[in-house]
Parts: sequence; structure tokens; C-alpha cells
Amino acid sequence: RATGEPILKLPESGEFSVRYIDYEAQQIWIDDPDSCLPKRMLENFNLSGTPFGTEFWYTLTFFNCSTSDVTQKGLRSISCLSDSNYSVLVSTMISTVDSAESLPSTCQAIKAVTIPFVLDGIRLDWNEPNCRSCVERRGDCGFTDRNSLETGCFNLPSQGMLMD
Repeated sequence: RATGEPILKLPESGEFSVRYIDYEAQQIWIDDPDSCLPKRMLENFNLSGTPFGTEFWYTLTFFNCSTSDVTQKGLRSISCLSDSNYSVLVSTMISTVDSAESLPSTCQAIKAVTIPFVLDGIRLDWNEPNCRSCVERRGDCGFTDRNSLETGCFNLPSQGMLMD
């Protein structure tokens, strides 16, 4: 884990590295601080108890194969979960049934998981607090005071240029 990188703790899923935040779009990209996101997905990734959601979910099936040299169309090896004695593969096809039927007998399904779309980490969206319009107007969005969860828009630039 890189020192000093921001961490987001999800109550049901643990800590994730924050890769990027887009305040205007209200999106955050997170990743596994130990560089093995597939392992985290196998541990039941869950957004319950958070203000976050994601638009695209899909189901992947993970397989454990007792040999390390399995190559199969529609399956991808997960190097951080595999070693020289076995391979952990994930289906990348829509139909995991087709993938499972064509697997060698040395492979067993581990688990099917429903996860957010993953590309360079996981993109999460939030709606509350809604700072989108404030950021679009180049203001600073923040809490109105220390004892409130209400947000406001501060330091808005002036609306026009002054003429002499």
C-alpha cells in the first residue's frame, strides 16, 4: 500500500484506495490497496450503509483449477489469486454456463458474484450531498457548520467583470 494515499472505508466491505474523485460528476474511483481487487469481490463487496451506488452491475463466476496452465476462451486468469500449483479463473462471458461446460475436469466453480463494472478500479456515484451545481459554478461545496450535515456553496466567483 502506498503511504499517504487516501482511503475510503466502506462499512460492509472494508478499506479501499481512492484513485480519483470527480466532484462535478459526483463519482469516485476506488481500488484494492493490496492490488488484488478480484479477491475483494469474492469477499462479498457491498455498498450497504454508504451514500454510494453504481450504475452497472454484472455477475462473474470464479473457478479454481488444479493446474496452472488452463487457457479457455471467455476465462481470464487472476494472477494475484493463483500460484504455480493452481489457477483461479474468472468468466468474462455473459453466459457462465457455456464457460463451465467447456472447462477441464480439473476446474471447480468457487463462487458467482455480482459486482460493479470494473475498469481501472470501481467507479461509484453519489447523490447526497449534491454539490454538482456548486462545482459547475466554480464554487466550493462544504458543510454549513461543524455540527450539521447540511451543505452549502461558498466562494462563488463574481458574476461579471467590473468596468472602469
